[in-house]
Amino acid sequence: MITVGSEEERIAVETACQYGTKAGIHCSSGTEDVTVLITMDEEEPQLGADAKLSITIQNTSSEQRSVTLFGQVEVVYYTGVHKATVKKDQVPVDLQPSEVETVDWTLLYDDYKDQLVDQAILMLTLTGRVTETKQVLVTQFSFRLRTPDILITPVGDAVVGKELSVKIVFRNLLRCTLMNVKFRIEGLGLQSIREISYG
Repeated sequence: MITVGSEEERIAVETACQYGTKAGIHCSSGTEDVTVLITMDEEEPQLGADAKLSITIQNTSSEQRSVTLFGQVEVVYYTGVHKATVKKDQVPVDLQPSEVETVDWTLLYDDYKDQLVDQAILMLTLTGRVTETKQVLVTQFSFRLRTPDILITPVGDAVVGKELSVKIVFRNLLRCTLMNVKFRIEGLGLQSIREISYG
């Protein structure tokens, strides 16, 4: 939750006013010379691993700029509905004229492990205000955690009209034992879905 009267709340209110039905009522500073961008260098992180992101802040002005970024990571359902906040922090940044700074940012497995739902989607929201110009910075970055693959390998040659045995390999990448696991198998030629229980 955002504390009433805090800098985070002021930024949230001003941002909402800029995009509301009466956007012209809110007066912005007019000076917008700092940008912020969130990126992920590698492919989506594996479920059970830490997520590593980069926050790039650029000062395009000829003067020094200071900003404190407020970061918040939420677990969301595939519909975009918020489930839980799993991490909050602050990143103070001082930028020299025309400087670009990249901050490495990590979400630890321990931060999100007990909150994940369906598609394992997370969203990082950054807000902040430039001290010198009062410019408001807001950006979001959504990403999924990759679930492990199930490898299916045929045992022997496939012959039309004959049963085929397959080897199924699933590797648990989590730091805990999975209990009551169910594998559901369906495919051509199967009269019904086959379910295999494990653990």
